[in-house]
Amino acid sequence: MTTQPDGTYEMIITADSIQSNEPDTDSYTDPSFFANMGSAYTPEDVKFKPADGEPIKRNRNKGERRISCQTLPRLTCQVFEDKLLELPYDKRESFPICRYGLDKPLITGIFPDEERFRSGCKNSIEYVRYWRGTDVQMYLYCWNIFSTLFFVQECLKRFGKPNDAFILRYRRKTSQEASNADASVEEEKGYASPDDEKPPVYNNKYSQTLLDSKNIIFRGAPGTGKTYLARQIAADIVSDGKRGDWSKLDDEQRRRIGFVQFHPSYDYTDFVEGIRPDTEETDATGTHGFSIQDGIFKRFLDKARDNVEQSRLSKEERREPSVRERLDAYFDSLDFDDNQFRISTGKPFQVTNVTEHHVLVYAPHGIKQELRIRVQDLLALMQSSTPPTNGEDVHHILERKRRQREDSYAFALLQEIQKHKPSSASRASEKVLRKPFVFIIDEINRGEISKIFGELFFSIDPGYRGPAGNVTTQYGHELYVPDNVYIIGTMNDIDRSVDTFDFAMRRRFRFIEVKAEDGLDMLEELGGLSEEAESRLTKLNETISSPDIGLGSDYHVGPAYFLNLSKSESTAKAFDDLWRDFLQPLLHDYVRGMYNETEIMEKLKAAYEDASDSPQPAERSV
Repeated sequence: MTTQPDGTYEMIITADSIQSNEPDTDSYTDPSFFANMGSAYTPEDVKFKPADGEPIKRNRNKGERRISCQTLPRLTCQVFEDKLLELPYDKRESFPICRYGLDKPLITGIFPDEERFRSGCKNSIEYVRYWRGTDVQMYLYCWNIFSTLFFVQECLKRFGKPNDAFILRYRRKTSQEASNADASVEEEKGYASPDDEKPPVYNNKYSQTLLDSKNIIFRGAPGTGKTYLARQIAADIVSDGKRGDWSKLDDEQRRRIGFVQFHPSYDYTDFVEGIRPDTEETDATGTHGFSIQDGIFKRFLDKARDNVEQSRLSKEERREPSVRERLDAYFDSLDFDDNQFRISTGKPFQVTNVTEHHVLVYAPHGIKQELRIRVQDLLALMQSSTPPTNGEDVHHILERKRRQREDSYAFALLQEIQKHKPSSASRASEKVLRKPFVFIIDEINRGEISKIFGELFFSIDPGYRGPAGNVTTQYGHELYVPDNVYIIGTMNDIDRSVDTFDFAMRRRFRFIEVKAEDGLDMLEELGGLSEEAESRLTKLNETISSPDIGLGSDYHVGPAYFLNLSKSESTAKAFDDLWRDFLQPLLHDYVRGMYNETEIMEKLKAAYEDASDSPQPAERSV
């Protein structure tokens, strides 16, 4: 190892050793030797030298210092980001980071946010924050340039190849640098980035809760605005804190929000995948055929997973079109009125149309002249590691028991598609950021959870996101929930359409109660009726919870019911109509069967009517 110029030293870190050309530190395997003396040194340059490629340096965020005590662990996170994020949460939070001596405790943990770091590792500012995009964040202990050598070596041991190495060039601090070391702590920790490059600041207080927890359920009485709140949070997150209103999102942001409402007959076929009627496949009698089709959640996961995969591509890889893009580009260039192909036997055929699921083929030689080739079969053939060499290979690759007539036509089309070279100029070369996707399940407790989710019970667990939670579906397809997917459920506590919420699923969600008073702001859209509406609602709910009624807060009336007030009627009539048509039927269902049912209803009505003459409620603090 050669001596560096300008009084600097070079350290080479591999999975098995640490070597430095500084005198008396030529070769050590214990990182704690250096960790104890790290405060006296400052870094000059850091790079990763893979065994079979060009050196890699830190891709800095704007405003991030070119070199600091944080650069080595940040570069390590950058190099091994995918592998680290694939680890389940419990494995991440026990990941080795630092030790200040063989007899000292091991500091462990890679955490998703500062709060988790402070509670799970150390309640201090001694950490490095690595982040990219909107939802990739890692916090781990770091104080000086040598304090994360243990972490670097552990990553090399677990994820690296033989002869992979990190190279750190460093020098001793001057006396002035040593005396001013504490002055730059905030800058060292990465807080100097410009506002537009910092992680987003969200408007809704529950947005960060969802990002930290992955899965949350809003529970509470009917009409408290749980679904409205879920949509606000989704809009807040997919817009990086710039929009809190669903209606103001652009098309790209809306595509990253999924929505479904569960009900008692909803099942796995609707949600994940199943055999369903194929409206494009009919026989001579007009009877529909059947095929395996993706459910709404699986289609949503495919979009999120595609975003993750695109974000991992290098600039060179982004110039290469994906399999789907190659297929789409080919059929976009095809003239459906004037094309002709031949199968291996020489028989001609023509492609007449392409739908979402099928390529429609006209084959004049044969009893059945109109054929349908499944698009997903073509994609599977294009992605196969052993491409077919003839029509006979097709059904083996697609794992079908017997050959079909369509196989010869699929093989002929495959050969034509492979000849077609779409222009790479049409493919954006900009780096794709990993983006958050939010899926809302309204009335989640009204469905039979175990029947709907099936084996995805495992994959939606926050600790098993990404490939670590890969499962095989009931139809033999591999599936996992990407780390950039967040799930919001809503449920009414008093709904009895399903008796219990599955306990296996319950522990995978964070439950947050939404009370009637939490949504009072929605009454502002009532204009002049808002104050009286709030007064009547407050008095009515106080009476519902009173000892002589005893229903409790689960039976409170939510403010959403008051949005049914008619603005075209007089104030008195509007409130009378609301009671008669909306509130009275609801409350009567609550108390039906009680021995003093009539008396309770009279008390509730009196509270609702008396509130119109009572003092207005005090102004709420924001």
